[in-house]
Amino acid sequence: MTVKNVRGAGNDMTVDYTILVLDKNRKPIDKSGERSYSIKITGGVLELEIKNTMDAFFAAKNMNYHIVGDKLFIPPNVGVGSKFNDSWMKMTIKIPIIGDVIADVMMTDIVCTGIETITVPAGTFETYKITQKTTTVTTGWITPKIINTGATWYARGIGMVKSVNFDEKGKLESSTELHELVSGK
Repeated sequence: MTVKNVRGAGNDMTVDYTILVLDKNRKPIDKSGERSYSIKITGGVLELEIKNTMDAFFAAKNMNYHIVGDKLFIPPNVGVGSKFNDSWMKMTIKIPIIGDVIADVMMTDIVCTGIETITVPAGTFETYKITQKTTTVTTGWITPKIINTGATWYARGIGMVKSVNFDEKGKLESSTELHELVSGK
């Protein structure tokens, strides 16, 4: 993930990212390269459209899909113990031979569990660690219900710096790290 541009400043800005989806061997899964998405900060409130990161993932896999969803709002006065509203997303994925797979995704138990200084390839940042539980109920798929847990680290003025997601047994399923900041950001 790379921050390509920051438009605006302070409590009102848009942060433009590119994301390159890699396989477990850290090789790009999409020959066409990076995908773009943006987050907005309005009045100091970070507005994260959950479907944006999923768009990047599914587009990278050249899948035929449709996603609608909610926004996750993170206010400027975040502190340890801050809780956030549940969020949702609905995906329809067209898979050859299988047909449509429908996934209803609910993010719950979203809470700030700490303020941590973390280091990623783009540098060292003071962040807010936000954890959540994700429950996915599927129609047309082998596993009718999938429960994951995850954590995302957000830095003020940048947004997401790192994220990890684990399956029900605690095995790492995916991770994201900020690799680069635009010069001067």
